[in-house]
Amino acid sequence: VSLPQFFKVWDEHFHHVTIPKENRFTKCDTCTMIKREKEKTLNEAKLKELDRMLQEHNALQMDQRQRYHRIRERVESDPSMLSLIIDGMDQNKTNIPHLKRVEKSAANLWHMRTHLTGVLLHGSGATAYFDLHQWPHDP
Repeated sequence: VSLPQFFKVWDEHFHHVTIPKENRFTKCDTCTMIKREKEKTLNEAKLKELDRMLQEHNALQMDQRQRYHRIRERVESDPSMLSLIIDGMDQNKTNIPHLKRVEKSAANLWHMRTHLTGVLLHGSGATAYFDLHQWPHDP
């Protein structure tokens, strides 16, 4: 589907769907600190330095992503190599019950705390593990 066709379908059938200006994912500490500093200053020299720092930081992040993609491609074509990503789902998103809307009477009810860890084994697939907080997780 071409991009113009996508937007046409979106406009005709999903006009009520909007994309938030800010996503809900956590932000990089370095990016957040630099942007916060930019908001606080009017000094042109400092703004240029902060822009340089942000560009340098973004270049480092991009380099790391490119390295990851090169390794992933090598692993997918060479079964003797191994590459995996392990990531845990943070906050209270996996607590049971997980209610979309929480009324006041249910706000303080006990929830079973669960933690989801996903593992992506490049070239082989993905799996996920639930636990009930028997083990320590990220701080």
